[in-house]
Amino acid sequence: MKPSDIQPIPIEELGHLFYELEFSAKDKKHEILRNISTLVPWQHSILSAIDNLKDPILRSSSRNYARLIQTERTYHRYMQIASRPLSRNYEDLEEGVFLLSELGDPNASYLELKEYLDRVANRIEDLFRENHLILSDEAKVQILIRVLVEEEGLSGDQDRYDLPENSYLSQVIRTKIGIPISLSVIYILVGKRLGLPLYGTNMPFHFLLFYDSPDYTTYIDPFHGGVLLDRNTCEKFLESHGFDPTQKYFARTSTSSILKRMFRNLINIYRKTGWKEMEELLSIYQQVLDKKRF
Repeated sequence: MKPSDIQPIPIEELGHLFYELEFSAKDKKHEILRNISTLVPWQHSILSAIDNLKDPILRSSSRNYARLIQTERTYHRYMQIASRPLSRNYEDLEEGVFLLSELGDPNASYLELKEYLDRVANRIEDLFRENHLILSDEAKVQILIRVLVEEEGLSGDQDRYDLPENSYLSQVIRTKIGIPISLSVIYILVGKRLGLPLYGTNMPFHFLLFYDSPDYTTYIDPFHGGVLLDRNTCEKFLESHGFDPTQKYFARTSTSSILKRMFRNLINIYRKTGWKEMEELLSIYQQVLDKKRF
């Protein structure tokens, strides 16, 4: 599915299921909840689907199940992502990071995220056209950074690095601050809309981007204003932190690897702050991505 494709909500079918849920026996409710969770497209919040039900009484009673349905849908969708062949083309990345945002941000809206990414990509595409006579791969990277850093103001939160909000893309596009991996994901999703060969690299302590075309390669650090790095600088960074600079740290990351790293970051944050409920919930989804079942 393309990022721009938003599936419609099957309201009539959902209405029947919610009606069945309301009047079913207790031992049947979980199965119906699961059926509802697989029916609501991930681009729509569960509450928005409920608010589209025709019966006002059914709308009111169904809201009590919204959180259960959301967590069930997230589990189901992450199972699907984990079961697909390992891909470094990021077909599922937008879905995966939005579902993560939904878990920690009650106001997360895929439409808002999509419109932001589309708008930024359209702005960059316009600049590509304006500069088509000199549009090398290096120029494309410079334009990408110029728009995201200078125009959009995306930057690293060095003072409050461990805020959970810095990991949720729905929050990052509002505050314009994040951590290396969340900022990198925005670059990747914008780059994917433009067909740019932009990939994540799982460097320890500091997630980076790798632009890899036949004519130009460079590493990008979105956390520090999109500064460009060469391979030698990255290797020295690894050595300074006690790591042998082997190829595994420079390999292109997959959607699953990015999501699992984002989950690990958040689990550690919630563990430090003592928010046990969120720590346990995120741990379940992380294990789903590790292809473990419950």
